[in-house]
Amino acid sequence: MTKCPKCGQPAVLIDPCPRCSYVKPRDFLLAMMPVGGVCAEIGVWRGNFSKRILSVTQPSKLYLIDPWMFQPSFGDSAFGGTVVKNQTEMDRMHADVADAFRGDGRVEIIRATSEAALDVFADGFLDWVYIDGNHH
Repeated sequence: MTKCPKCGQPAVLIDPCPRCSYVKPRDFLLAMMPVGGVCAEIGVWRGNFSKRILSVTQPSKLYLIDPWMFQPSFGDSAFGGTVVKNQTEMDRMHADVADAFRGDGRVEIIRATSEAALDVFADGFLDWVYIDGNHH
């Protein structure tokens, strides 16, 4: 049980706040996903939402797909210069995510673009995919 960020009322993270009906962004999606499924997250960044996926949906397997590639051609994006400034910072972010999930057999990290990672999966292999990759 935590406090609602909108009104301060104690609230369960995936339930609407009993006082103001606030639902933590994206948690309403997780509440609709099957428990124990095989899923993927495209666009992992620092892995914060990946942890929510594991906590809420308890997947049997979670594939984390992200190239962790600095792309200055997207200079108005977090991965192109507004947050990270070079490939070294992206490599550090990837290493931090790998460390955070090391030892969790449910998690497999695929450092690739979503297009390249597509070849890893047969049609119908995944139960669901959360797509939060390149926003351009």
